[in-house]
Amino acid sequence: QRPAVVDIIKALPELSSFREALQETELLTALEGGGPFTVFAPSNTAIELLGPGVLDTLRSGQNEQKYLDLLRYHVVYAELRTSDMHP
Repeated sequence: QRPAVVDIIKALPELSSFREALQETELLTALEGGGPFTVFAPSNTAIELLGPGVLDTLRSGQNEQKYLDLLRYHVVYAELRTSDMHP
């Protein structure tokens, strides 16, 4: 049996910023539920490239929906394999 997507996200230190964002919005809990899910998880480096203050602005209460939308953009509610992807 393959590891659950949440277990992979929790195990990889380079995904800690994404994991924290998922936890803040309770999306991590949602990913623990039914599935299947495919997650295109941005690395800590990718999140840092957003620029100074961008993540903090998104986390503010005024931008909650934009923050959720950004995180949900990285989750596909289906099991995708590399063979399913086409340029």
